[in-house]
Amino acid sequence: MKQKKIIYFLIGIIAGIIIGVGLIGSGAIAKTIKEPLGKWYISTYSAHCNTPSGTHNTSSGAYATAGRTAAVDLKNPLVPMGSWIYIDGIGKRHVEDYGGFGRYNSGRRAVDVFTDGSGYLVERRVWLLRPETKKEIKKRKAKERKKREAELEKKRRAEQRKPFVLVYDPALLPWQIVTDKDIIPSGTVLVEWSNMMFQWLDVARTEKGIGHVIKIGNRAAVMCHTQIRLQDVIEGAVG
Repeated sequence: MKQKKIIYFLIGIIAGIIIGVGLIGSGAIAKTIKEPLGKWYISTYSAHCNTPSGTHNTSSGAYATAGRTAAVDLKNPLVPMGSWIYIDGIGKRHVEDYGGFGRYNSGRRAVDVFTDGSGYLVERRVWLLRPETKKEIKKRKAKERKKREAELEKKRRAEQRKPFVLVYDPALLPWQIVTDKDIIPSGTVLVEWSNMMFQWLDVARTEKGIGHVIKIGNRAAVMCHTQIRLQDVIEGAVG
């Protein structure tokens, strides 16, 4: 019985790892957004000036820790309790305390940072660190997809400018061709057979892996031109 529990436990761990890797690969996990909150005065407090004095108590019940804990004003908090913020030149802090300091510096003092005793008062830019919303994830993924498509199109266009070898295919009509689906996925291409003699050829179908080979139903074209360069490619066009 004990061995079965161990096996089930290990299966659960492996399944969790697989699911996590899949989510990361698909971009489904929300990224952290760094949302600007403006420029504010940042002060400090320590155990010595805490309430009660000498303690590490916080309003949230967390243990105040130098390098981690930050407080916002009780009456006018810059961000909600539990938020993570980033302060320019100071770093990432967790808001887990409240204080009564917002009235100072013309109402511009917004964050009190817990320290080990070294105090300062500085004016710095502050950002809220938060996960993406569903709308932001959707927008980002659409942008990433558009970027990937643009990169693939750029790569295809570069391949289309390279020379192609003609191979005769009796199953095709004289104006039909077969192309590599990763280079010319569809449409029609313009070929110059001789000086100022042009012809549009229709992509009848595509094959994967034939590279820079174009199969054509025009035997004479193959006999006269074993290798060609395309003058134009219109993907998706119907001839």
